[in-house]
Amino acid sequence: MALLSGFAFGLVPALRATRRPLRDSLSHGTRVASDGHFLLGTLAVAEVALALVLLTGAGLLIRSFAKLQQVQLGFRPENVVSMKLELSRGRYDDQARLTSFRGAMLDALGALPGSESVGVTNTQPLGNAVLGWTYTPEGESDARRAVMVGVGGDYFRSMGISLRAGRAFTAADGANGTGVVIVSEALEHEVWPGESALGKRLRIADVPAPPSFLPGGAAASGSRSTRRAGPDGERWVTVVGVVSDALRKKLVDAPSAGIYFPFDQIYETMSFNPASRTLAANLHFTVRTTANIAATERAMREAVRRVDRDQPIASIQSMNDVVASQRAQPLFRMRILGAFSMVAAVLAMVGTYGVLAYSVTERTREIGIRMALGAESARVMRMVVRRTLILGVTGVGMGAVGALAATRVMSRFLFGISPTDPTTFVATAALLTGAALLAGLVPAWRASSVDPAIALRHE
Repeated sequence: MALLSGFAFGLVPALRATRRPLRDSLSHGTRVASDGHFLLGTLAVAEVALALVLLTGAGLLIRSFAKLQQVQLGFRPENVVSMKLELSRGRYDDQARLTSFRGAMLDALGALPGSESVGVTNTQPLGNAVLGWTYTPEGESDARRAVMVGVGGDYFRSMGISLRAGRAFTAADGANGTGVVIVSEALEHEVWPGESALGKRLRIADVPAPPSFLPGGAAASGSRSTRRAGPDGERWVTVVGVVSDALRKKLVDAPSAGIYFPFDQIYETMSFNPASRTLAANLHFTVRTTANIAATERAMREAVRRVDRDQPIASIQSMNDVVASQRAQPLFRMRILGAFSMVAAVLAMVGTYGVLAYSVTERTREIGIRMALGAESARVMRMVVRRTLILGVTGVGMGAVGALAATRVMSRFLFGISPTDPTTFVATAALLTGAALLAGLVPAWRASSVDPAIALRHE
């Protein structure tokens, strides 16, 4: 493209020069035809317009990324390592083995050097998997939808999710305990605006229930028929705590209503209900540590081998890396478009400078005559600056129209900002107008410094 561009833009003036009558060349000296000035001016205006489109796009992405950096995660990712295990089918298809493995892993991870707190969940914040189920608040008939999360150990403390009200889960909240849940602030505000969620009850219609959820308690479990919730189809749980909203899937998503269950209270025979296996067998262990992250990751791998040497690790990474991966694509877009826009802005400045410098050179005799007749240097300088403003403002105007059309396509890449954000448009327009004026300062100074005596002998 560079070779073709050089050939094409060199060929046009070469052809014009060879076809120009010799008499005209001798009589006009070094003066250039007005259509040449027009062509150069048009190219400079086009450069400014293109630079404005790219700069506006880059400005929108920069402001969008700044908004993304300010998003409240709802958890503290610093010094947290997350490890995902997908428990092997056949080895962990019953509750006893799965519960035993989960407890052994929590104990092993809690004994690691520097380990402050350890937790486990079926779906970590900003993960790819989000499990949504329906529930109905007591006193309502319409079902609602929320993200269902199973947790164990000291999960909320390990992830830095703040407890806003009530209590966290305890060892008493097991399979034989009373059905309890912790809800997010978003759910509390959605279902009970202006009220506390503590003590409220929810009916969970399609999540597997432990025996204590069912009428009759533990004696009601056993066969397939007794696994149902009972004659009225109700599985009731009581809200015992409220926690801060943790972003579940993407940074750009609004906080979703979430319901946290103790792990043992979302489990029923996995072969009977595939959903319960997904909830119980996909485990994300989280360790908040004061030790080195890389050393902690190695120690966590060793802990898995000690508990079950045949269990593979699906992934292991720090939560800071998880958050960074969510910001990676917006950051890449911002950098690449920013680089292109900077190059375009430099080209626009160079193009504007070239047009003005060439114009001053061609008008040296005219400028000399003006100054010989009494024109002041400041007036000559204003003449060149006016030419600069005409080129710059024309290019900015055309570029603004193009940017309005182009940035609408970017709307799906933006977060927290409109594609027609006036601040960005005004700032980029002012920046390019200033750049164009800067490019015109040297030619303007040269024009005002012309010696009339020399200029009159220019040709």
